[in-house]
Amino acid sequence: MRRLTALVLVLVVMAAGCGDDSTGATEAPATTGATGSTAAETTTTAVATTTTAAETTTTVAPIVTIPVRELAFDPLPDTTVWVTFADGTLGRVDATTAELQASVQVGPVDALEVGLGAVWLVSCEQQALISVSQQTVAETGRWDLGACPSDLAVADGAVLVALADADAVVSVDPLSGEIEIIVEIEAPTSVDAGSPVLVGTADGQVALWDRSPEGSFSHEWTTHLAGNVFGVIVNDFWWPDIDLYVMVIGPDGRPFIVVLDADTGEILDSWDPDLFEVFSFLVWADWVFAAGGLPGRVWDVARSGGDPTSTEVPMLSSIAGVGTPMPGVPPQVVAVGGDGESSSLYTVPTGGGPATEVGELAPVPASLAAAAPPPLYCPPDHVAETRQNIARMAADADAIYSGKAADLNTNAGTLHQQANDLADRAPQGSEAREEANLAAGGAAGAQMSYEIMNGDAFTLYRLSDTASKSCDPQVLRDIEDVAETTLQKIEDRYREMEDSLRDGFRYLASAEGKL
Repeated sequence: MRRLTALVLVLVVMAAGCGDDSTGATEAPATTGATGSTAAETTTTAVATTTTAAETTTTVAPIVTIPVRELAFDPLPDTTVWVTFADGTLGRVDATTAELQASVQVGPVDALEVGLGAVWLVSCEQQALISVSQQTVAETGRWDLGACPSDLAVADGAVLVALADADAVVSVDPLSGEIEIIVEIEAPTSVDAGSPVLVGTADGQVALWDRSPEGSFSHEWTTHLAGNVFGVIVNDFWWPDIDLYVMVIGPDGRPFIVVLDADTGEILDSWDPDLFEVFSFLVWADWVFAAGGLPGRVWDVARSGGDPTSTEVPMLSSIAGVGTPMPGVPPQVVAVGGDGESSSLYTVPTGGGPATEVGELAPVPASLAAAAPPPLYCPPDHVAETRQNIARMAADADAIYSGKAADLNTNAGTLHQQANDLADRAPQGSEAREEANLAAGGAAGAQMSYEIMNGDAFTLYRLSDTASKSCDPQVLRDIEDVAETTLQKIEDRYREMEDSLRDGFRYLASAEGKL
């Protein structure tokens, strides 16, 4: 629990350090990799502004003038599952109804994870890491990896990506965009992280690096298994106890699963799923799942003991855990399958039995499925209210930053361009040029506020993820306090953006009238 407390202190310093940044710049700052999105549920009432420059008319989206709190989104329910489809779209799905709530085009995808307020996807064809807002379901970032990614993990405020053809695992900082090699190992095929970082390779190596609270890595051990490592999982659901699960495709093409000791790498348990052409591996609470084809079947076994069982799913392509696991209660697992031309969502009974079709997803085949990792189990009502409040503030941050503030940032770019064009046309030393420069300054101020807001929103996403892994009331109260302060900063920055743009467009209109 000391590690969590240390992280809270780091985030307190981060949050406090962002409070005094100036927004008085008069030049447009460089933008990050984030792209704006529109929250369809929110209606604005301000009147659109139209300006004319060099015989080109551009209509600018309205400046938002509604109270920030009215933008609040509720945290997504724990029955939310994310599904990729053969046409390159990512969809947010309600697992209780199979309703496809929203979707975005992301291109071909090879793996996805959920965390830090986003869905993270990697694509070998695009050699890219992509982020999508959980709330607005809009692409918010894209990073060029320069190599083919094979797997990814989200932990401790960073995204880790295995690059098999670069013989490395890299860490991507979502804020700065910096990509840093943290592990060099031949042909990494899979990666996962909690406190340790676990990596599997094409030649059967499984290696563990421990991560200090300061972020440095130290190699602890390597275990050699016969075959190609398909997936590795760090299961910290029962924190502070950690179990390491590894699926390997043996030389005969058949999978086997082992549980490794986190301290030594020794094998503690193993299973041989009766599957072929495995394409999905999942550990949810204390149950182990695998999915394979010919025919499509989901295999499961309880870590505590008992015989494995399996369930057939038509044209099965992937599985995901949903809901909040409870001790002694079988977890909820869903599968995506279909008829080869369309896709459907199914519930998979733990411990055997027929799958139940929840409903059709889309008129195209589905590919992958993922859900947010389960929170650390705490006694009923012990800290649930505090955790929920922190999650709600993170959702508020996403609603403000990824939604309407992104729209305002787009408007700021338009204003900056129009103001510069007008300044070029205005006579040197004229009042029109002076006001055009003031308009450009308003745009730059709004963009600077948005940049600062980006850091504050990321802090809240990280706080929410950290809270989901703690049952300590004092730690959670500390997180809640920082979250409250950080959300207030985001709201203040949002209002600064409104004021800067309102002044900027006013100066622009005045300057246009004086030409």
